[in-house]
Amino acid sequence: MNLVESFLPEIEKSYSELHTWLSSLPDLPTYRKKSIEGKIEKLLLDPSMHSAAAQYYVRFPGHFFKVVHTFNDVIGAAVLSDWLNQSPRICVVDVGCGAGSATAALINCILKLQRMGTLTQPMEISFFGVDVNEYAIALYDKMIRSIKSRIESPKLLLDHKLIPFGDSEARIQLKEMLDNKRQNWGQPFLPQVFLLQINVVSPFSKRYEDVRKKYDELTSLGIDTSGFGSYHQAFGLQEATTYKQLLEEVAIDRLHVVTIGTEGYESRVQEMAEAISKTFDSGKHKIQKIGQGKHAVNYQLPTGSYWIEQKRTFVYFSNFEVDVTTIISAKLEDGEWAAVIAIDNLQLAWARARHHLLDDSLADEVEIRLFESNLDGNIEKLRQQLLAYREEVVKSDSRLYYRFPKSDDKTRPRGLSRIEEEILSTALIQKLGTRLANLTQASFANKFWFFRNSRGSAYILWSLRLK
Repeated sequence: MNLVESFLPEIEKSYSELHTWLSSLPDLPTYRKKSIEGKIEKLLLDPSMHSAAAQYYVRFPGHFFKVVHTFNDVIGAAVLSDWLNQSPRICVVDVGCGAGSATAALINCILKLQRMGTLTQPMEISFFGVDVNEYAIALYDKMIRSIKSRIESPKLLLDHKLIPFGDSEARIQLKEMLDNKRQNWGQPFLPQVFLLQINVVSPFSKRYEDVRKKYDELTSLGIDTSGFGSYHQAFGLQEATTYKQLLEEVAIDRLHVVTIGTEGYESRVQEMAEAISKTFDSGKHKIQKIGQGKHAVNYQLPTGSYWIEQKRTFVYFSNFEVDVTTIISAKLEDGEWAAVIAIDNLQLAWARARHHLLDDSLADEVEIRLFESNLDGNIEKLRQQLLAYREEVVKSDSRLYYRFPKSDDKTRPRGLSRIEEEILSTALIQKLGTRLANLTQASFANKFWFFRNSRGSAYILWSLRLK
């Protein structure tokens, strides 16, 4: 029997709280009726608070648990944990965010992983809710604020921004917001960005069909449409092109695109996946297919949902189509940077750094032995931290300073550096040694200077002991 998923208490309380708020609005028609399910499709054409509330009442749990299943079983909890441990600062773009079902589901998954002890790093997550419907944006804001108020943990810091626009306007605002976040974090690139497309395949499909109809009408009037662009030639090309511009303009290393469709739009999910692969492949980016296909999830319904109140159903299920595609930016594959952080280069750097440290006047052999007790794992962790621009890779303030005799009556300051610092300094010298030598004078003393990596923006302060 399949596992039955459920809301964490914090999330379910926020779900109920939003219903309480909706019920308090004086001008909102009653949406908690048995007949409301049959009116959903018609209400979708009416962007109103009544429409947004009805969708929340009927569809929020289903959308929520499709996303939970995707992260837990399609991507896999172990893979997700690895991603988040490598990059504890992430951005999440919720396209067509509605009342926040996808955002809430990801928070639900991360909280569970933290409580299981799988996530070892404190997390900082920035969510960006994008929806052309201002009423959906209002529900999203209320939901995420409610969830944040219930999470009292320094291990999970959440913030969110709202973008009540669609298409090009949303892209421009999103670019600015992501750029600001990258700069605030002091990172040359955003290591990992999640883009969630959970309940937007239907409106995307309608827009595509409207465009196709317009082109067909122009063609029937004898108009040559060959110079009008290619968006109308395949479903998903317009959205994929927008995402490609976002990845390149904002400076994103990895973009994880999660697409979920149901209720007759399953085939569109794979069309969207094909459009994404085609669009990003043309830019020489690397495409990784994480998971796809038909899936089903069983779940316990939250108190206050349509299915409990109107159908007296407490456990339900949803079938859906999903695709998860990761795009790795071509800039991440830069030759010189890849050579510096390659495993074989770091392993050689470790051997040389170890030899050098043991020859020093004061060697921390305990730290050395602890590092080499899990040598392969620690070197891989070091590599992943470099890829994620982790601040704790080299901490110069953790040095042990002491006075070293220079003559009978004089001493000079010395610093016992961290092993990671020595390894990275050596790794740089091994691959870029000639270039570095031209920037320094031969000396036995420590040299402090800025190294600009070949990706063009990352400045790292290294302490190099040249002999």
